[in-house]
Amino acid sequence: MHEGRPATVRLLDGECLEISVIARLSVNDVLTLAAHHCRLTQPDARYFGLAFIDDNDHYHWLQPGKNLLDYEFPSDKAVIQLSHNV
Repeated sequence: MHEGRPATVRLLDGECLEISVIARLSVNDVLTLAAHHCRLTQPDARYFGLAFIDDNDHYHWLQPGKNLLDYEFPSDKAVIQLSHNV
């Protein structure tokens, strides 16, 4: 893994991908990685997105064009928890 903040992406089948969030890592990069891991084709992959739950238990969808570090993830957790959802 590269240096950066650790993150886990939970896939629909319950599997988890462990990644390292660095400055230039975009939401699209993670979506592409998750789609490749799940063997999703491009037409199907476009229906998926990434989300996280904040400190107040609110659900937030991540915008595909943004970098992951543009978001304020829960500060009480050492590892960023993301979900790959439809």
